[in-house]
Amino acid sequence: MPTVLSSPDQIQGALPLIHTQCCVVKLHGDYLDTRIKNTPAELEKYPPELDELLDRVFDEFGLVVCGWSAEWDGALCSALLRSSSRRFSTYWAVRNEPSNQARRLIQHRRAEQIKIDSADSFFEEVSQCVQSIEQYSKPHPLSVEAAVVSLKRYISEPRFRIQFSDLIHDTVEQVVEATSGSDFDVDGGPRPTRETINSRVRGYEGICSMLLPLAVMGGAWAEEQHYSVWQRALLRLAAKRFSGGSVLWLELQRYPATLLLYALGIAAVDANRLFFLKSLFSARILDEFDDDVAVVQALPPQCLCTHSINAMKHLEGMERHHLPLNDWLHQILRPFVKRVITDDARYDHAFDKFEMLMALNFIAQDARTQPSAPLGRFVFRGRSDLRIRGEIADSLSNQGAESPFVKHGLCGDTVDACEQNLQTLNDFARSIRWW
Repeated sequence: MPTVLSSPDQIQGALPLIHTQCCVVKLHGDYLDTRIKNTPAELEKYPPELDELLDRVFDEFGLVVCGWSAEWDGALCSALLRSSSRRFSTYWAVRNEPSNQARRLIQHRRAEQIKIDSADSFFEEVSQCVQSIEQYSKPHPLSVEAAVVSLKRYISEPRFRIQFSDLIHDTVEQVVEATSGSDFDVDGGPRPTRETINSRVRGYEGICSMLLPLAVMGGAWAEEQHYSVWQRALLRLAAKRFSGGSVLWLELQRYPATLLLYALGIAAVDANRLFFLKSLFSARILDEFDDDVAVVQALPPQCLCTHSINAMKHLEGMERHHLPLNDWLHQILRPFVKRVITDDARYDHAFDKFEMLMALNFIAQDARTQPSAPLGRFVFRGRSDLRIRGEIADSLSNQGAESPFVKHGLCGDTVDACEQNLQTLNDFARSIRWW
């Protein structure tokens, strides 16, 4: 409820403006109060309490003026003219040419004049812009840095395991709460278009901008005592909350979980923490049909947007990309991963290797006879594809059952199974490239 001030006695007992969420000041009084001002003579002077309040407002806040000719309210004009502070902007919305008195005030306040069609359309546009800013808003950089410093301290010693768990839990719950509002409605929201798809995807990313730096650091330094915390975070973000509505909006509900999986996984691959990667891929969630499936079968881009993957071509700059959401993730995660991978070539390698290992683990867990896998950027990056497959093949050949790809069950349970899965992936990728 707004705070309403319509008389000098209400002004005297009011909270400071900075402590009120919304304050309505009725300069001329209330129609239920016999002291209401109406005639030109009455409007030439305000009570001292109201003059003092206006002086504070014009000094401490910016102004949006709409629909005021400035011709009939002498006391309000005087209050504006005696205010010499211009530390905050003034915007003056007009339909036609302003009056001489309004022009004088515009010049005095150094206001920016805005041409509008109507007050309704003007404030509707302002409201939409404010909602967009809120949707894309990100935590203050100092808040992010403080959280990252806390995470580093918590993962450095086992005695901080409770604090570590609480930090990740609270951050994930903030994401869940922020993505449960009307801006992410799956049934009654706007229909998917190029504009709304970009808006929603960027909205999810903005809300996750506190979680992702923590995930990058957590993936790079994950120890066994941390695995269950990150698994719970993934499962919480991947939990199905709505079952009816736009297919694309329903599928994108799990986009924050995909962002978390990639941030953790890329950093873990670069740090060679492959057993942690296996624990992430093997975590179980319920899919759209309430079947129990592994994370690797639900969160990669091709699994996330099973029915609407082509809609991701509407993402800005992805119109001609074969794997638009994969390329998009590569692009938007780069700034976050720079905390642990500063070199671009090394980042590309870690990203491609993560996606290849994810595809190999999918094949290892998939019971279908028809070969399939959630492919990644490596499919269309020949040299990177060859290099990573060569690394895996050499490890299998030289280390046998002690190869981390076998030992951790990442690509298969035996050397033969890993080699077969690697060949299956290669054949499937070749068919996709040909197609």
